[in-house]
Amino acid sequence: MKNREYRVLVAMAMTASLVMGSLGAVPATAYAKDTQTKTESTAEAGTKTESSAKSDSKALKDETVYAKIDGSGTVKNVIVSDELKNVSGESQIEDVSSLDGIENVKGDEKFKQTADQLKWSLEGKDICYQGTTDKELPVGVKITYQLDGKEISAADLDGKSGHLTVRYQYDNTTGEDGAYTPFLMVTGLVLDGDKYTNVQVTNGKVVSDGSRSIVIGMG
Repeated sequence: MKNREYRVLVAMAMTASLVMGSLGAVPATAYAKDTQTKTESTAEAGTKTESSAKSDSKALKDETVYAKIDGSGTVKNVIVSDELKNVSGESQIEDVSSLDGIENVKGDEKFKQTADQLKWSLEGKDICYQGTTDKELPVGVKITYQLDGKEISAADLDGKSGHLTVRYQYDNTTGEDGAYTPFLMVTGLVLDGDKYTNVQVTNGKVVSDGSRSIVIGMG
Protein backbone atom coordinates (compact mmCIF):
# COMPACT_ATOMS: atom_id res chain seq x y z
CA MET A 1 0.00 0.00 0.00
CA LYS A 2 1.26 3.46 -0.87
CA ASN A 3 2.47 5.59 2.00
CA ARG A 4 -0.07 8.31 1.27
CA GLU A 5 -2.92 5.81 1.30
CA TYR A 6 -1.66 4.46 4.62
CA ARG A 7 -1.66 7.93 6.15
CA VAL A 8 -5.17 8.61 4.93
CA LEU A 9 -6.49 5.31 6.28
CA VAL A 10 -4.83 5.78 9.67
CA ALA A 11 -6.12 9.33 9.98
CA MET A 12 -9.64 8.25 9.01
CA ALA A 13 -9.58 5.40 11.52
CA MET A 14 -8.41 7.71 14.27
CA THR A 15 -11.03 10.30 13.35
CA ALA A 16 -13.82 7.74 13.44
CA SER A 17 -12.61 6.38 16.76
CA LEU A 18 -12.38 9.79 18.37
CA VAL A 19 -15.65 11.20 17.06
CA MET A 20 -17.73 8.08 17.70
CA GLY A 21 -16.21 7.69 21.14
CA SER A 22 -17.13 11.27 21.99
CA LEU A 23 -20.51 11.67 20.33
CA GLY A 24 -21.85 8.26 19.39
CA ALA A 25 -22.79 7.23 15.86
CA VAL A 26 -24.12 9.97 13.59
CA PRO A 27 -26.01 9.07 10.38
CA ALA A 28 -24.44 10.47 7.20
CA THR A 29 -27.09 10.27 4.51
CA ALA A 30 -29.15 12.59 2.34
CA TYR A 31 -32.13 11.34 0.37
CA ALA A 32 -33.73 12.11 -2.96
CA LYS A 33 -37.53 12.36 -2.93
CA ASP A 34 -39.48 11.52 -6.08
CA THR A 35 -37.37 12.85 -8.98
CA GLN A 36 -35.49 15.60 -7.16
CA THR A 37 -32.37 14.93 -5.11
CA LYS A 38 -31.94 17.03 -1.99
CA THR A 39 -28.81 17.35 0.13
CA GLU A 40 -29.34 19.07 3.46
CA SER A 41 -25.79 20.25 4.20
CA THR A 42 -22.30 19.05 3.46
CA ALA A 43 -18.79 20.43 3.90
CA GLU A 44 -15.19 19.26 3.96
CA ALA A 45 -12.02 21.18 4.46
CA GLY A 46 -9.68 18.45 5.41
CA THR A 47 -12.69 16.67 6.85
CA LYS A 48 -16.22 16.00 5.71
CA THR A 49 -19.48 16.88 7.46
CA GLU A 50 -22.80 15.41 6.33
CA SER A 51 -26.41 15.46 7.52
CA SER A 52 -29.49 13.36 6.91
CA ALA A 53 -33.15 13.58 5.94
CA LYS A 54 -35.40 10.57 5.31
CA SER A 55 -38.09 10.12 2.66
CA ASP A 56 -39.59 7.50 0.35
CA SER A 57 -36.86 7.81 -2.25
CA LYS A 58 -35.71 6.37 -5.55
CA ALA A 59 -32.12 7.48 -4.96
CA LEU A 60 -29.89 8.11 -2.00
CA LYS A 61 -27.41 10.96 -2.48
CA ASP A 62 -24.16 11.30 -0.55
CA GLU A 63 -22.16 14.47 -1.15
CA THR A 64 -18.60 15.22 -0.03
CA VAL A 65 -16.86 18.55 -0.50
CA TYR A 66 -13.06 18.58 -0.79
CA ALA A 67 -11.33 21.94 -0.29
CA LYS A 68 -7.67 22.30 -1.22
CA ILE A 69 -6.09 24.93 1.03
CA ASP A 70 -2.63 26.41 1.44
CA GLY A 71 -0.57 26.55 4.63
CA SER A 72 -2.57 29.50 5.97
CA GLY A 73 -5.99 27.97 5.31
CA THR A 74 -6.84 29.98 2.16
CA VAL A 75 -9.01 27.94 -0.20
CA LYS A 76 -7.36 27.29 -3.58
CA ASN A 77 -10.06 25.15 -5.20
CA VAL A 78 -13.08 23.08 -4.25
CA ILE A 79 -14.07 19.70 -5.70
CA VAL A 80 -17.46 18.18 -4.93
CA SER A 81 -18.07 14.44 -5.19
CA ASP A 82 -21.66 13.16 -5.41
CA GLU A 83 -22.79 9.55 -5.26
CA LEU A 84 -26.29 8.60 -6.35
CA LYS A 85 -27.22 5.21 -4.91
CA ASN A 86 -29.94 3.75 -7.09
CA VAL A 87 -31.82 2.02 -4.29
CA SER A 88 -34.90 1.29 -6.45
CA GLY A 89 -33.05 0.14 -9.56
CA GLU A 90 -34.37 3.00 -11.73
CA SER A 91 -33.37 3.38 -15.38
CA GLN A 92 -33.32 7.19 -15.04
CA ILE A 93 -32.83 9.51 -12.08
CA GLU A 94 -33.20 13.27 -12.01
CA ASP A 95 -30.79 15.23 -9.85
CA VAL A 96 -30.12 18.88 -9.01
CA SER A 97 -26.61 20.33 -9.10
CA SER A 98 -25.00 23.75 -9.64
CA LEU A 99 -21.50 22.30 -10.10
CA ASP A 100 -19.24 23.21 -13.02
CA GLY A 101 -17.45 20.65 -15.18
CA ILE A 102 -19.56 17.68 -14.10
CA GLU A 103 -18.15 14.30 -15.12
CA ASN A 104 -18.93 10.69 -14.36
CA VAL A 105 -15.87 9.31 -12.55
CA LYS A 106 -16.84 5.64 -12.16
CA GLY A 107 -18.61 4.63 -15.33
CA ASP A 108 -19.79 5.49 -18.84
CA GLU A 109 -23.37 6.49 -17.98
CA LYS A 110 -24.49 9.76 -19.60
CA PHE A 111 -26.61 12.65 -18.42
CA LYS A 112 -28.58 15.51 -19.95
CA GLN A 113 -28.39 18.92 -18.27
CA THR A 114 -30.88 21.78 -18.34
CA ALA A 115 -29.77 24.65 -16.06
CA ASP A 116 -29.31 22.94 -12.64
CA GLN A 117 -31.39 19.90 -13.59
CA LEU A 118 -29.56 16.65 -14.41
CA LYS A 119 -31.19 13.55 -15.90
CA TRP A 120 -29.02 10.45 -15.60
CA SER A 121 -29.51 7.31 -17.73
CA LEU A 122 -28.15 4.59 -15.46
CA GLU A 123 -30.13 1.37 -16.07
CA GLY A 124 -30.25 0.34 -12.43
CA LYS A 125 -26.66 1.32 -11.64
CA ASP A 126 -25.23 3.76 -9.12
CA ILE A 127 -23.57 7.00 -10.24
CA CYS A 128 -20.53 8.79 -8.84
CA TYR A 129 -19.75 12.16 -10.37
CA GLN A 130 -17.56 15.15 -9.59
CA GLY A 131 -17.52 18.85 -10.35
CA THR A 132 -16.12 22.13 -9.08
CA THR A 133 -17.66 25.15 -7.38
CA ASP A 134 -16.63 28.68 -6.45
CA LYS A 135 -19.26 29.05 -3.74
CA GLU A 136 -18.14 29.95 -0.24
CA LEU A 137 -17.75 27.02 2.12
CA PRO A 138 -19.95 27.00 5.25
CA VAL A 139 -16.84 26.73 7.44
CA GLY A 140 -13.49 28.44 6.90
CA VAL A 141 -10.19 27.66 8.60
CA LYS A 142 -7.26 29.87 9.52
CA ILE A 143 -3.90 28.23 10.32
CA THR A 144 -1.20 30.13 12.18
CA TYR A 145 2.28 29.08 13.30
CA GLN A 146 4.65 30.12 16.07
CA LEU A 147 8.26 28.98 16.32
CA ASP A 148 9.86 29.57 19.72
CA GLY A 149 7.05 32.01 20.54
CA LYS A 150 7.35 34.10 17.36
CA GLU A 151 4.83 34.03 14.54
CA ILE A 152 6.13 32.52 11.29
CA SER A 153 4.60 31.63 7.91
CA ALA A 154 4.26 28.06 6.67
CA ALA A 155 6.64 28.81 3.81
CA ASP A 156 9.38 29.98 6.20
CA LEU A 157 9.19 26.84 8.38
CA ASP A 158 11.13 24.65 5.96
CA GLY A 159 14.45 23.63 7.48
CA LYS A 160 13.79 25.31 10.84
CA SER A 161 13.85 23.66 14.29
CA GLY A 162 12.52 24.65 17.69
CA HIS A 163 9.27 24.67 19.67
CA LEU A 164 6.50 24.78 17.06
CA THR A 165 2.88 25.69 17.83
CA VAL A 166 0.23 25.27 15.12
CA ARG A 167 -3.23 26.74 15.75
CA TYR A 168 -6.38 25.94 13.73
CA GLN A 169 -9.25 28.43 14.02
CA TYR A 170 -12.60 27.63 12.37
CA ASP A 171 -15.09 30.26 11.21
CA ASN A 172 -18.75 29.28 10.75
CA THR A 173 -20.02 31.43 7.87
CA THR A 174 -23.65 30.22 7.95
CA GLY A 175 -24.82 32.80 10.49
CA GLU A 176 -28.08 34.62 9.77
CA ASP A 177 -29.86 36.64 12.46
CA GLY A 178 -27.68 34.98 15.10
CA ALA A 179 -28.60 31.42 14.02
CA TYR A 180 -25.89 29.06 12.77
CA THR A 181 -25.80 25.61 11.23
CA PRO A 182 -23.69 23.52 13.65
CA PHE A 183 -20.63 21.66 12.35
CA LEU A 184 -18.06 19.39 13.95
CA MET A 185 -14.63 20.10 12.43
CA VAL A 186 -11.90 17.46 12.67
CA THR A 187 -8.28 18.05 11.67
CA GLY A 188 -5.93 15.10 11.16
CA LEU A 189 -2.12 15.18 10.96
CA VAL A 190 0.50 12.45 10.64
CA LEU A 191 3.90 13.65 11.90
CA ASP A 192 7.23 11.88 11.26
CA GLY A 193 8.72 10.80 14.61
CA ASP A 194 12.24 11.62 13.37
CA LYS A 195 11.26 15.26 12.84
CA TYR A 196 8.58 15.89 15.49
CA THR A 197 8.93 15.00 19.19
CA ASN A 198 6.97 15.74 22.37
CA VAL A 199 3.77 16.27 20.37
CA GLN A 200 0.79 17.56 22.34
CA VAL A 201 -2.70 18.69 21.31
CA THR A 202 -5.50 20.74 22.87
CA ASN A 203 -9.07 19.53 22.18
CA GLY A 204 -7.86 16.34 20.57
CA LYS A 205 -5.78 13.19 20.88
CA VAL A 206 -2.28 11.99 19.96
CA VAL A 207 -1.47 8.35 19.23
CA SER A 208 1.92 6.97 18.14
CA ASP A 209 2.41 3.99 15.83
CA GLY A 210 6.07 3.76 16.81
CA SER A 211 7.50 5.92 14.03
CA ARG A 212 4.80 8.58 13.63
CA SER A 213 2.54 10.69 15.79
CA ILE A 214 -1.06 10.68 14.67
CA VAL A 215 -2.82 13.86 15.78
CA ILE A 216 -6.58 14.40 15.70
CA GLY A 217 -8.06 17.72 16.82
CA MET A 218 -11.71 18.79 17.02
CA GLY A 219 -13.44 22.15 16.93
